[in-house]
Amino acid sequence: MTQSRLSIGPRLQRCTQAVEDGDYQFAGERLSELDAEGHIDTEIGVLRAQLNKAVRQKTIAQLMESAHTRYEEQEDPLALRKIQEILQLDPQNVTALSLKDKIGTRGSAP
Repeated sequence: MTQSRLSIGPRLQRCTQAVEDGDYQFAGERLSELDAEGHIDTEIGVLRAQLNKAVRQKTIAQLMESAHTRYEEQEDPLALRKIQEILQLDPQNVTALSLKDKIGTRGSAP
């Protein structure tokens, strides 16, 4: 193990734990610090990818919850806006596409 790896190992472990615990802001700040300090380690890239994926999934889940709420309250234009935001992040999101179809069907019902 290199000297650099030894010096950043504990911080990488804290970042890993933060991602697992859902503390994305802390993990992001620590990874940014490591980047700013010029550390090059494959684990930093792996953690950054995991962090980005987790944040994206959390955002999609929050948007989906909001879209469902708007749909249930028959606020279809607002629900469709949330669905559009989801589809910008994940164009193949089956749940969002299904809700979009439900809204379209409800809107075209006599």
